[in-house]
Amino acid sequence: MYINGKKFGILLSVIGSVLASAKDECGFVNTLLGKSTSNDCCNEGYPYIKCSNNHITYINLSGRKINKELPKTFGSMKKLVSLNLSNTGIYGSIPSDLENLESLVEFNLGYNEITEIPDNIDSLKHLKILNVTHNKIKSYQKNTNNLKVLTDLDLSNNEIEDEILGDISNGILRVLNLSNNNISGSIPESLYNITSLVDINLSNNIIDGSIMEDISKITNLRNLDLGNNRLSGDIPTESFEKLKNMAHLNLEKNIGLSGKIPSITYDSIFYTCKFTDTNLCYSNKKNTNCEYSSYRCDDCKENAQYDGSMCKCKENYTGLGYILCSESEDTNLNKGSESGSLARISFSTFIISSLILIVSYLLI
Repeated sequence: MYINGKKFGILLSVIGSVLASAKDECGFVNTLLGKSTSNDCCNEGYPYIKCSNNHITYINLSGRKINKELPKTFGSMKKLVSLNLSNTGIYGSIPSDLENLESLVEFNLGYNEITEIPDNIDSLKHLKILNVTHNKIKSYQKNTNNLKVLTDLDLSNNEIEDEILGDISNGILRVLNLSNNNISGSIPESLYNITSLVDINLSNNIIDGSIMEDISKITNLRNLDLGNNRLSGDIPTESFEKLKNMAHLNLEKNIGLSGKIPSITYDSIFYTCKFTDTNLCYSNKKNTNCEYSSYRCDDCKENAQYDGSMCKCKENYTGLGYILCSESEDTNLNKGSESGSLARISFSTFIISSLILIVSYLLI
């Protein structure tokens, strides 16, 4: 078969381009592993490296002691689908050419010393799993909504001090783990609209505000951990009772939470729950797999009465009927006004009586 000079030149150019691409991609792996730039990294073989059509598609170096920053050739692997560099001692920030990993589906950098995630991570249109747990990330205010196929987001055990990711409305997110950070603010209303969520862990932060009734919208929810925060107000008991798939519920160490603990017969025999160190009350029936507060809903204190569900303070009293009822400020103010009026009347009577006595004495 005859190939003219022009076509042959084009063929060589294409072959050279492919080989150069493969060489660049192996350059990333070789730098991490401290090997020669000429090393064919595809020879590492599965389960470490997987290549297809002269491109790296899979990297798993988890547990290797790499102890260096990510190479600047990070974004050269346009066909990379899965990247696992967890527990490798990698430190510093993720290079901004991350956006070039246009085929990336799974990204795991957990248990390292990463300090920053670039803003353009939201350009990874195929990303489904992002795991950067146990790093040193201080901020994550990225537009998560642009990651339209993201199902698992794990930013737990970092140093994040932001509010909760702003407006979250990713429609297929299943796992959200932001536990063990310094995240503040209240739970955003948009979170309650993500009905696909199965696992939410916001524990061990400084999140405040209340739990909204819209929690019942997340019908697929199995695990909810809001423990050790600063949540307050009455919990939406009836809304929780609508979550029939729940397997684990943790509200412990939110001393401001009050109301009745949900009474639900969950499908899972492994259901567990924690309500200690709260102002929540329990009914007569307890689940042996759960940890409860010390308050019974029907144990009415002075100036409280039972309404069929739990003890509530009587009119003109405030507080929690199963803990303590105090006179309301309005009542005290009214009493104060009444006492003041009586004092003024008594004082006026005293003055008048004194004047009468003086006049009577002078007329004698």
